Amino acid sequence: SGLVAIVAYAFVLLAVDSSPDWIVSFLAIAHAGLVAVPVPSTTSATLVRLVALHARIRVGIANRANSWLESAVTGLTFIRPADLAAPDDGPDPVGFRMVAKRDAGSVAVLVFTSGSTTRPKAVALSHAALRANLRALEASRTPEPGETVLSTLPPSHAYELVAGQLAPLAAGARIVYAGALLPNRLIDTIPTQAVTRMMLVPALLDMLVRDVIDRLAGVEHGGAGDPEWHTLTAAGLADRIGKLSTAGRVRLREAIRAEIGSAFVVATLGGAASDPAWTAVLGAAGIAIDVGYGLTEAGPVVAMGRAGDCPAGSVGRTLPGVEIRIAQDGEILVRSDSIMEGYAGDPDATAAVLTDGWLRTGDRGHLDADGFLFIQGRIKEAMVTSAGET
Repeated sequence: SGLVAIVAYAFVLLAVDSSPDWIVSFLAIAHAGLVAVPVPSTTSATLVRLVALHARIRVGIANRANSWLESAVTGLTFIRPADLAAPDDGPDPVGFRMVAKRDAGSVAVLVFTSGSTTRPKAVALSHAALRANLRALEASRTPEPGETVLSTLPPSHAYELVAGQLAPLAAGARIVYAGALLPNRLIDTIPTQAVTRMMLVPALLDMLVRDVIDRLAGVEHGGAGDPEWHTLTAAGLADRIGKLSTAGRVRLREAIRAEIGSAFVVATLGGAASDPAWTAVLGAAGIAIDVGYGLTEAGPVVAMGRAGDCPAGSVGRTLPGVEIRIAQDGEILVRSDSIMEGYAGDPDATAAVLTDGWLRTGDRGHLDADGFLFIQGRIKEAMVTSAGET
């Protein structure tokens, strides 16, 4: 069946804050032929215990910020990321070097996702699946060597892991970690670190725009510093910007660039549906928007596109090597080399979504004559917030 038995693998819980330590730990686990099981740093001890029990985990990596897990989750041996840098002849606390490396088709990461139910599922993604998604991204939308990417999303999510961590590194780009998702901290980091692009969920984009608006004053008569601007929706902001004179738009762009610097050129929106009006709002500052669609089970990115080149409401075209078929009931079916191996330990759930290599996404949509994908809702009952939470 191609579904890997969960008991055949050695799993390592990855409970590290978003930082260089996180990606170093992930790559160390992969290099050793073990399977990473990442959990967000905000995960409760109760949920960590459930994850550890489900995957039969005995070893975890946690930094000092998550040291509380060592006493809260019994039965696990925790080590620090610094321990992974032991010399070849030094101590090997996890037994990493004693584990034989597995083939490229073996599982690399187990990503727990709620999907459309309240019961978490463990999505098994192989090394080959991750590489296939990276190759597809490289052929369409990845940073250039020397660019700087600001990481704002949890790397325990497949979207951030592949598109926000592995893809920049594979392209030779630099990753800067936000540290804290405070709008003022992020806005200050963009110019000081010469950030060229970042991935955002719509809710975070909204907060960042509001923070920049609060900083502007005297732009055009009333200006963006006018309190009324702060209450406008994305569509309202786009309409107000559209009514500015040519000189007013120039002054607005100059004022925004004075706050965020000149390097930032691309924002990638994902995780939830976004308002098409953001294209005009960010365009006023000379920032392009990339939109896309994906799900953890698909490895995860399925489609992407530059918002200005896509019809309104579209999430772009499918990535190279990805096939989409629309079922009779409107459900989006996906087939590619980046599709998951299955839900670890749950063959019934796997059989319900995987048929002849096609993944049933649970999303409803359609393709237009030019191959642009549109998402129209869910086949299954679920709600995805603007923060990307299901």
